[in-house]
Amino acid sequence: MERSRVARREETKSSEKKMKRTKRPQKKKSGGGSGGKGPLWKKLLLIATGLFILMMLIGGGFAAYAIATAPELDEAELRDALPLKIYASNKEEITKGGTSREYVSIDEVPEVVKDAFISIEDRRFYQHNGIDFRRLGGAIIANVTDGFGSEGASTITQQVVKQSFLSFDKTITRKVQEQWLAIRLEQDYTKDQILEMYLNKNYYGQNSFGIQTASKAYFNKSVDKLNYAEAAMLAGLPQRPTAYDPIKGDPKLTKWRQTQVLNAMQTTGVITKAQRDKAVKQPISKLINPAPKSTKDESYDSVIFDMVSKELEDDFGLEGKDIYGQGLKIYTSIDKPMHDYMNEAIKKDQIVQLPEYAETAATAINTQTGEILAVVDGKNPGKGTARRNYANEPHQPGSSAKPFFAYGPAIENDKWSTAKQLTDKPTEVNGKEIGNYYDGYRGTNTIRHWLKISANTPAIQTFQEIGGDAVEAFAEKSGLKMKDDESISPAYAIGGMKHGFNTTQMAGAYATLGNGGDYIKPHVIKSIEYSDGSKIKSPIKSKKAMEDYTAYM
Repeated sequence: MERSRVARREETKSSEKKMKRTKRPQKKKSGGGSGGKGPLWKKLLLIATGLFILMMLIGGGFAAYAIATAPELDEAELRDALPLKIYASNKEEITKGGTSREYVSIDEVPEVVKDAFISIEDRRFYQHNGIDFRRLGGAIIANVTDGFGSEGASTITQQVVKQSFLSFDKTITRKVQEQWLAIRLEQDYTKDQILEMYLNKNYYGQNSFGIQTASKAYFNKSVDKLNYAEAAMLAGLPQRPTAYDPIKGDPKLTKWRQTQVLNAMQTTGVITKAQRDKAVKQPISKLINPAPKSTKDESYDSVIFDMVSKELEDDFGLEGKDIYGQGLKIYTSIDKPMHDYMNEAIKKDQIVQLPEYAETAATAINTQTGEILAVVDGKNPGKGTARRNYANEPHQPGSSAKPFFAYGPAIENDKWSTAKQLTDKPTEVNGKEIGNYYDGYRGTNTIRHWLKISANTPAIQTFQEIGGDAVEAFAEKSGLKMKDDESISPAYAIGGMKHGFNTTQMAGAYATLGNGGDYIKPHVIKSIEYSDGSKIKSPIKSKKAMEDYTAYM
């Protein structure tokens, strides 16, 4: 028994020794590893490195392609401002802008003019090599947060390149080409030569291409005689020459833009705060002294050119430097025979005999497309800078307002029928009795009848029953939006308004009735063609303004 216990003890010891000899130490597993073949961070780093190299190869290849297909620098195109050509619907050229331009040497441009443009457009113009990387960084951040193309970082050099060779499209290919050509331009030309190109290429409004032409157009003096207040006004114009035009535009907008430039000039130290304040206090009207213009017929130059310029800025969202001097071809909806006939007939009083003091204007619109076919700017709109475009000026619309400020809203909101009965009777607005163009009152009848004979009191009653808010909303959807400084009242039902509307706005509203209730903003541009052959169609789309039954009735 004793021997067997000893034997068993020896056998257990022997077994434990064997287990120690066969046991192998286990390696620690790395977190997340697959099969223990390496750390995850190393794999991710390897993948990221591979993707980076791939992207660099693709980006390099893309950049090489963009550079290889970029146009060559051509000195003639760098120095010339190619005219903007406007065509009628039959492709006949009807006007152009930029054919007359007085080129000026940079030696004749005073420092104050150079300072104004550099301060607002490219403060580090004399420091960069064509691309301002500091400004570019800010634009990249804006484009990432707000979408590609939301903010530009073009230097003066890049703007010269774009105006000379490239379309305005905010594509990556075009931006690469623009930057490449800007660097090359800086290598081949001096800063002063590039600035000279820029100042002579810009469009400044009033059919003025180039700084010398603009100086004479607005101030009747050569560019070397300009002071800092005048220089600041001119430097602000190329961004939106139609909107900031001090003669035809809104003087408040012109002053706002001039102040922006003056602030930039003070920031860069080229003028003092006292000089800035003195210029800001000076009214724009005191600066302007336009040169006399020719007395030739300007029915196309003044009316169509101005309409095209405004649409390019407002509807296409283009800045002046994206529009003028690039050789754009603008294809419009103008029906030239109709346009010519209407202008001749109205200007010669062939349609209606008007008193000498009376004026008239007209706009013809394609109901289904909203395209403007013809415009008459007045019977006697004047000449040169004194010329007025009566088709663009707001006036009280009188009884033509009734479908939009009375009966239309009633049909739309309260489902009135055209057989709705109203009584022509004494009606008061703010304690004042409203009368008709005829004597007395004519009892009860349908709104169809009252609209036909243009009675006033039923329209006023309709407005009062429907309410101003509903009426204003209905009219606005039809393109008849009131200005911020006016409030609607029952008098609007018969066209008694503070500002009123122009013929184009009224034609657009009436076109809505003939288009099943769909409103299309009146427009004259069908498409744009750039010098590189690329084309863009009008971005204007139809919007539902009212129910089709409202338009029908």
